[in-house]
Amino acid sequence: MELVGTWTLEAFEMVAGDGTVTTPFGDAPIGRIQYAADGTMSAMLGSPERPPLGTRAGEADDAQWAAIAKHFVAYAGAWTREGDVVRHEVAVALIPDWIGTTLERTIGERDGRLTLTVEPRVPGGRSQRLVWARI
Repeated sequence: MELVGTWTLEAFEMVAGDGTVTTPFGDAPIGRIQYAADGTMSAMLGSPERPPLGTRAGEADDAQWAAIAKHFVAYAGAWTREGDVVRHEVAVALIPDWIGTTLERTIGERDGRLTLTVEPRVPGGRSQRLVWARI
C-alpha cells in the first residue's frame, strides 16, 4: 500500500493481550496523518469529546490544558519504510519524551484502509491499531 498522501483517522483501538478492544478516543476519533514524498510526515489525532477551553488559550489554567492534552497526540518529523514497517523519526511532539526517538508502526490493510499497528512493548501487552482512510 502506498503511504504518500493525506489520511483521515477512522478508528483508534487498544487491543489487550486477551483480544479485548477498547477505543480510548471514542467511536469517532479525529485525526490526520500526512506522508510526503520528500520523507517528512506529521500526525495529529484525538478525541472529539475534549472539553472546550472556554477562554483564550493564554488564559486557560493548568487543569484546562491537562484535560484537552490528555486525549490528543501530535508529532512530526521524517519517515522511512522498510517492507511492512514504517518508522517515524520524531522532531517535534506534544509529548516531549518522543522528540529524538523513532516510533515504529506495522503497516496493514483493512477493507481498503491503511492500518498502522504499534506492537506491544512486552509479551501479552496491549497493542494500538489505527485505521486511516485516504483523503
